[in-house]
Amino acid sequence: MTRRASLPCALALLALAPAASAQELEKAHAVILSGGATAEAGKAALAAARPSPLVKLREGHPRLVESATVKGLKAGFHVVLAGVCRSKDDATAARDVINLASGSGTYVREVQVPRDWLESCPTLQALTPSAGKVLKRAVIDDGAPTVRWVLRKQATGGGCSAFELGVEAGEKLILKKDFADDGCTAGVNIRKRHELTIASVGGGSFARVVERSDWHDNGTRLESLLDFACNELREVLDLGDLFNTVEAIASVEGAPGRSRLRLTWNRRPCANCAPSGDLVYQRTADGCRFEEAK
Repeated sequence: MTRRASLPCALALLALAPAASAQELEKAHAVILSGGATAEAGKAALAAARPSPLVKLREGHPRLVESATVKGLKAGFHVVLAGVCRSKDDATAARDVINLASGSGTYVREVQVPRDWLESCPTLQALTPSAGKVLKRAVIDDGAPTVRWVLRKQATGGGCSAFELGVEAGEKLILKKDFADDGCTAGVNIRKRHELTIASVGGGSFARVVERSDWHDNGTRLESLLDFACNELREVLDLGDLFNTVEAIASVEGAPGRSRLRLTWNRRPCANCAPSGDLVYQRTADGCRFEEAK
């Protein structure tokens, strides 16, 4: 005759056994693009989300999540989730690229999630750098500390030189642009050469490029400022030609980040004209370039 466990014993056994449907949670780092306090605001934020093309999101992302369902997030919000990473470094690099490339308010929060959520970590575009010698690395903006300029110089023959200007996020090269001298071959009358430097400004830096073209006893000089803006490595300010020289570039006191620049600029409309003094430039509404402040 089989003996049955008493009702109290049976209940005790059930209390000790783990629930079959429960999933073990793991520590992770959520990359959150935006959100809202209501479901409607969350849906609007999801519709407006424009992640950087330099950051590849996993299938099904971005997606809307109620914050109360994720351990580690403050309840009462509907957030647009770009993905969840096991590594804080990976989450931070994705956040910094998105913010610096598109000016959004993406942030990272430590959370606890089911293991399968860890498959949603965003990945960065990765390019192969040149074999050139690294001349300098510099953080582009203090608000996105994992994203840096990297300037490499390559060895070439004939007295020419070549540079690779790149943008690194964490350990990955996500953008690059080559600048090569030409006209160094005997018998060629025109010679083009480049000078690349990193200009530190307030809470970050820009790439400063001088392109010189020489022929016979004459020549030209074009100078510009490059930035990592609007998902590209692009020229954001034309610093002038042969008669214009920029003595110094500084941030404007009280302005956030690198939003306003003060240029000590000897701006000469002609060789014998009097130079101008300081000029202030501010970012355009889309953040993709600068314009002279009025």
